[in-house]
Amino acid sequence: MKYEGTVVQVRQETPRVKTIRVSWPGIEALQFVPGQFFMLSIPGFVNQAGVQVRRAYSIASAPLDKGFVEFTITSKTPTGLSARAHELKVGDALSLDGPAGHFGLKRPVKDIAFIAGGSGVSSLRAMYRQLLLEGHPGPITLLFGFHAPEDFIFKDELAELQRRHPNFKVIPTITTDDPAWTGKRGRVTELIPQLFADTKDSDFYLCGPPAMVEDTIKTLAGIGVARHRIFREVW
Repeated sequence: MKYEGTVVQVRQETPRVKTIRVSWPGIEALQFVPGQFFMLSIPGFVNQAGVQVRRAYSIASAPLDKGFVEFTITSKTPTGLSARAHELKVGDALSLDGPAGHFGLKRPVKDIAFIAGGSGVSSLRAMYRQLLLEGHPGPITLLFGFHAPEDFIFKDELAELQRRHPNFKVIPTITTDDPAWTGKRGRVTELIPQLFADTKDSDFYLCGPPAMVEDTIKTLAGIGVARHRIFREVW
């Protein structure tokens, strides 16, 4: 389905990451599975050949976040659709095509762990938010790896969700040497054996760079996690 949306909110998450909230008339009827994506385009933004630029972005909000959808977008270069999206203001137009994609929560939900690398957390956010809004009673763990403290996407929101939901545990880890950081250090693959050795029967959802996802699958298999319990998405 194609939709013509309007930006209703822009939030600066980190120096390079913004969350764009979009709405349109009738959005309350939208149905999607946490983990799916939309193809986005911005009216008038075309490539050198004059063709409309379109790109897939994961839905960062949950289906139970009614009245809007959100996209958490990282801008790494001064050009391209992501950079242009960072220029959007409240009231600007955005075209959407979807939802689409097969990466999503499997039902029934068991004990569950999410492992994110960098901006891959945006796709997983739709999943853990949906579970918490549904009142899922089992343990939910998010292991989130990123480069430096200033790259901690959703930091304040995750702290608030942990406060409100005792079954939700967030484990952030950085890969740079920052003396001010008091949390975990190292890549997510280095922490998995100590964190999940006793919970290998959980379902694991992974999202991040391809190399990180592949290494994580190998590490999980090494502690005895069955392959059918591992679900993956890369960006």
